[in-house]
Amino acid sequence: MDFFLDKQDTHWKDFMRQRKNSLTNRNINEISKILHLTEEEKQNLEENSKIVKIRLTPHLLKLIKETQEKGIFALKRQFLNVYKTIDEIPKEQWDNTQNIEENLPVKNAQNKYNNSRIITRLTGSCTSFCGFCYEAIRTLKGNGTSHLNFNDFKKLCNYIEENPQIDEIIFSGGEPLLLTNKILEKYFKEVRNIKRETPLLIRIHTRELTFNPYRFDKDFINLCNKYQINGIGLHVTHPSEFTSIFKEKVKKLKEKNPYINLHLNTPLLKGINDKYDTLKKLIIEARNLGIEPRYIYHTMPETPSKETFYVPIQKAIKLLEKFSINISSSMRPRFVIAPNDGKFEPSLYGNRNFEYINKGTGIRYSNRKGEEKEYNDPT
Repeated sequence: MDFFLDKQDTHWKDFMRQRKNSLTNRNINEISKILHLTEEEKQNLEENSKIVKIRLTPHLLKLIKETQEKGIFALKRQFLNVYKTIDEIPKEQWDNTQNIEENLPVKNAQNKYNNSRIITRLTGSCTSFCGFCYEAIRTLKGNGTSHLNFNDFKKLCNYIEENPQIDEIIFSGGEPLLLTNKILEKYFKEVRNIKRETPLLIRIHTRELTFNPYRFDKDFINLCNKYQINGIGLHVTHPSEFTSIFKEKVKKLKEKNPYINLHLNTPLLKGINDKYDTLKKLIIEARNLGIEPRYIYHTMPETPSKETFYVPIQKAIKLLEKFSINISSSMRPRFVIAPNDGKFEPSLYGNRNFEYINKGTGIRYSNRKGEEKEYNDPT
């Protein structure tokens, strides 16, 4: 167990060692000892581990321990369901937030934003598992090693070549950086071989800088330069995730790739970042690192722990509206809700494009197709 507590271990900076030494559902006793869980917390964790996975890299476990000792429980709440037991989601709901388009040549790809972007899910698993994630149940089916069949990906690239209105491909998952640099290069190279007038934009979505920042090694950073990766969406929920190694990797990435766009994808979570001061600190620290605070996502309705993390829609909107007064326009994030029929951005900094309904527990709005829709807090 020393490996989990000693940053001076010679293997600590080896991202593969971090993965291989991760603690999982089988290590609840060890997790309990390291984090000094109460008996109730341990019992809840054991019960919830029957529904959702646990996987903590030594880096993440140490960060949870260090922040907990400072009285900050944001990370503990996200990755260890110790506060209450959660309800299992019926299997028929596992993929109902995916909105997969049937007309695409492969199953794990999705047409988005008026068919201008393609998101492809390279893996079915993650380095660690966020309790609030709407894919937390779906990723239970992934084993962490399977990935998109390359022949299927070639079909997808042919589809993109035949549809010039597509201007961007987003590599997501699960966690796309679970794949080796060698495998990632195959995908990047295939995209750059697509014949088109304007090169396709390539974006990656990842949370490795929180889970396992050593994954941003020299070879991966060089790949981003070689294949002109245009953007990386960093999943960050709390300022405590901006560790020294996080900052170091961002600096090295931007030094090698000065034109790459780094932006935050941040879910709004009760008890983690639903306070104005916390969210403002997150935004300002991101800006200081050269990271754009682009999106604040409302908690998805279909999640295994919505009662733990869900922020009522009216409270969420009022919280984000404060930024129109107290923070410059260049630093204001965009607030997004994502029901099954597509993303919608409530206007927070000008004329409203929605109205409250049901005594403020929902909103009515028009989607991208001009259809009137309603979005309500879970009952």
